[in-house]
Amino acid sequence: VDQVPSIGSQMARRLGTIGVREVRDLIELNPEILEIPLNSLQMSETTLKQWKAEARLLCCVPHLTGRIAQFLVLCGFFTPGDLAQSDARTILNKVKKLRGDNKQSLSLPWLNEDKSWPPQNEATAWVRSGKAARSWRKLRESSEKSARSNGIVSGKIREGDLVLHAVNRVTAPAASSSQGVTESGPSDNDVQEEVVSDDVRTLRFYLQTDSQIVDAPSIGPKSAERLNAIGIYLVSDLLEQPAEEIATALGRREVTTEVVTEWQQQAVLMCNVPHLRGHDAQILVACEVTTAEQLAQMAPHKLFDIVDPFVRSKDGQRLLRSSKAPDLEEVTEWIEYARQSPLLKAA
Repeated sequence: VDQVPSIGSQMARRLGTIGVREVRDLIELNPEILEIPLNSLQMSETTLKQWKAEARLLCCVPHLTGRIAQFLVLCGFFTPGDLAQSDARTILNKVKKLRGDNKQSLSLPWLNEDKSWPPQNEATAWVRSGKAARSWRKLRESSEKSARSNGIVSGKIREGDLVLHAVNRVTAPAASSSQGVTESGPSDNDVQEEVVSDDVRTLRFYLQTDSQIVDAPSIGPKSAERLNAIGIYLVSDLLEQPAEEIATALGRREVTTEVVTEWQQQAVLMCNVPHLRGHDAQILVACEVTTAEQLAQMAPHKLFDIVDPFVRSKDGQRLLRSSKAPDLEEVTEWIEYARQSPLLKAA
C-alpha cells in the first residue's frame, strides 16, 4: 500500500494495523466499520478518501502516473467517472484555483515550476483516459479470472512510477499511443503480465529504465519538456547519453554537466536500489553516495553522520521541503535495501 503516491512507509505501517496492506485492501476499505478510530492513527476520513481515490485512479485509468493521480485528486477528481464527465476547460480552471490555494499547492511543489502546465491537449487526454477506464469491479473480475487460468495467487499492476500490489495480476489490453511521451504517463503497453519469483515480487522499485523522464528525481514537468525536445523521453535515454552532451544540447546556464551527472546518478540509484524514493536518492547523491555497491558497503552510523548534517543544511532543507528528515532507522533501511539489489546479487 505504500506504493500509493501520498502514502509513505510510516503511514503504511499504521494502515497495516487495521489490515490494510495491499492496494486492494485500501480501495475496498469501509472506514465506518473499523474497530479502531482513524484519529487514533493520526489520519482523517478526508485523507483516507484521497488515498483511496489515488489508488483507484491509478488502477482503473490508463496513461496516468502517480504525480498526475495526486494532482487530479487534489483538483477534486475522485473517481474515473468524475474525470470522464469533465472537460479540459474545467480541469484548467481547477488547476488555476489549486495554484491559488497555498496550503493545497504545497502538497505538490512541482506544480508551480511551470505556470503554463498542463497544456489543454494534455487535459483533454486525461478526460479521454477517464472515458476509457475500467471499473474496479471489472478489473478485479478480470484479475481473478487471469489468476485462476495461470495459477497465480498474487501479482502487481504497473502504472508509471508505481508498482501497485493487488490481489491478482491485472493485464490491460495492449494499445499504442499516438501522442508520444507526455506528462499523462505511459501507454497501456506498460501494464503487462509477467511471471516473477517470490524473491523478486517483494522488491519494489519506484523508478525503472522504461519510466518516463518526468518521474526521475530532480526533473519536473518543465525540465522534462526540455529533455523531450532533445530526444530524451525515458530514464534509459538519460542514462545512455554522456552528461556533457545532454548539458550542451539543453543549452541552459543552470544545467551544467555536473547537474546532469547528478540526475543520472540519482536515477541509477533508484533503478538499482529497491524501495528507494526520489528524495532519498537526491540526499545520497548530494552526500556523494552514488552507487548501490557503495551504499551497500557503508555502516549505518557512518552514513548517518554524513547525511544528518546535510539534511539540516540550507540545501538539505530545500530538497526535503515538507518531508521528514531521515533518521538512523531510515538510513539503515537504505543500506539494507542496497544489499538486496539484484545488481549485487547477480555479481
